[in-house]
Amino acid sequence: MKFLVVAACVLLTVQALTDEQREKLKEHSTACAKSTGVDPEAIANAKKGTFSDDEKFKDYLFCVSKKIGFQNEAGEIQKDVVKQKATVALKDEKLVDEIIKKCAVVKDTPQNTAFEVAKCYYENNAKHSSLV
Repeated sequence: MKFLVVAACVLLTVQALTDEQREKLKEHSTACAKSTGVDPEAIANAKKGTFSDDEKFKDYLFCVSKKIGFQNEAGEIQKDVVKQKATVALKDEKLVDEIIKKCAVVKDTPQNTAFEVAKCYYENNAKHSSLV
C-alpha cells in the first residue's frame, strides 16, 4: 500500500482523462497551489520533467495526491486507487505494475514520498507523462 503516482501529485496524464476529470484535476491543482503558495513555474517545469526540490512544491504534490485519493491524510498510499487511475492513463497494466514496483518507495515524509514518486513515474513511462 505504499505507492504514489503525483503526487503527487501527484496527477494522471491529461490526455487520458475525461473532460470532467480534467476539470476536477484543475480545481484540485488550483486549490493546492493557492493553499501551499507554490511557484507556478515549479508546476510548469515538472510537466516537462524538471522537479524542483522546493518544500512548497512538495507540499503542493502531497495536497493534490490527497485530493485525488492517492494518499490519505496520514500520507499512506492508496495502492488500489493509484493502480486503477494509472492503468486508465497509461493503458498498460503491466507497465503500471512495473512502475508501482519500482516507484513505491516510502520516504521520511508524505511530501517527500509524493515528490520522489512523481519523479519516478515521469522517468519510467515512455510517454514521459507527468502527474502534475
